[in-house]
Amino acid sequence: MNRRKFLVKRAIDGSASLAFNKDGLSLTYMELQPDDMRQLGIDLDFPFKPVNPAKRIPLGWNAFPIVTKDENSPTVISFSKSRKKPKTSSIFLRLTIALDIREHVRMRAFLFKSKTELGIFDLQYAHPFQPFELEIAATNYKLILLEGIGLDLIQGDKEACFYGLDALRQDNFGLQPHLFLPEKTNKEAAFF
Repeated sequence: MNRRKFLVKRAIDGSASLAFNKDGLSLTYMELQPDDMRQLGIDLDFPFKPVNPAKRIPLGWNAFPIVTKDENSPTVISFSKSRKKPKTSSIFLRLTIALDIREHVRMRAFLFKSKTELGIFDLQYAHPFQPFELEIAATNYKLILLEGIGLDLIQGDKEACFYGLDALRQDNFGLQPHLFLPEKTNKEAAFF
C-alpha cells in the first residue's frame, strides 16, 4: 500500500491539506465556506433542557432541543437578511438529528411572529447524523428572513435534539440548521 498516497487522500477528504516543507510533512487546516445554495442560520433561541445523562452528543458538537408545544417555548432559527432570491419554486429547511429518537415524533415548523404554519417534519425512530428536510414554498422566503422559523413538537413525549450552529466548526456546514436554495427544479438532478 502506498502510505503517502493514502495519507494525502485521507487528509484532503477530512478538510485538511498536506504540505511539504524543509522539516518534512505538515498538516494544514483548510478553511471551507458553505456554497451559495446553503443559507446557514445566524441565531438560535431555544429553551434550556439538559441532555439525558445516559446519552451524549456525538463528537461534542453544539446541539439544541425542540420541546413540546405545551411548554410554550418554541425553538427559533433566525437567518441573515442579505441574501439573493430563490431560483426555484421551493426551498428546504434542513436539520440533522444529534440524539437518537426512539418514538414517532411530529415537529411543526412555522413563521415565528405570525404563527403561519410552513409544514410538518415526520421523524420516526431517527438516529444521530440523520438529516431531515422540509419543503417550503419559495414565496415564504422573505417572511422567513423577517420573522425566523419557529419549531415545536406536536407529537412525542420527549424533546428532539438537533445539531446547532457553530461558527468555529467549518467542517459540518451541511449538518447545521440551514435553508437549502436549489438552483435546479429537477429534484433528481439536484440530488446528484
